[in-house]
Amino acid sequence: MLDSIDVSALVREKLVGAWKLVSYAVRVLSGETLHPYSESPVGLLIYDASGMMSAQIMNPDRAKHEGPGKETANELRAAYNGYIAYFGKFSIEPSGEAVTHHVEGSLHTWILHTDQVRFLSVKNEQLVLSADLKSGLKTRRHEITWERVSTET
Repeated sequence: MLDSIDVSALVREKLVGAWKLVSYAVRVLSGETLHPYSESPVGLLIYDASGMMSAQIMNPDRAKHEGPGKETANELRAAYNGYIAYFGKFSIEPSGEAVTHHVEGSLHTWILHTDQVRFLSVKNEQLVLSADLKSGLKTRRHEITWERVSTET
């Protein structure tokens, strides 16, 4: 019989694998819901058994440009603002209610070498990560929903 259950280990086991992005919603106090990467964003989140993670999220509606060296300043800005990419280690809070992404590398330099805490919920093959983030004087709830990538070929 187990005297105590290591909840964080159980949650970690559930997280390991690849997840495809279903939705990225930002809820504001007024009740409005925003979709900063479109209503049909594309992304991949990977957690591996060694404790490493990688996340990529993009707006599939970004304007296509001619190629390297031919972009306008607006095209570069849109490409940059329409994509999130980072990697690093991850850890699970002892309660199993949150995961922390320890960012080692990122497209956006403001997130480099930070700990990004996300509340989590895993049900069946769906993972929801959320965080309350400040934007100026407003706090907005970012809610990102992922679906486990099937291992069947």
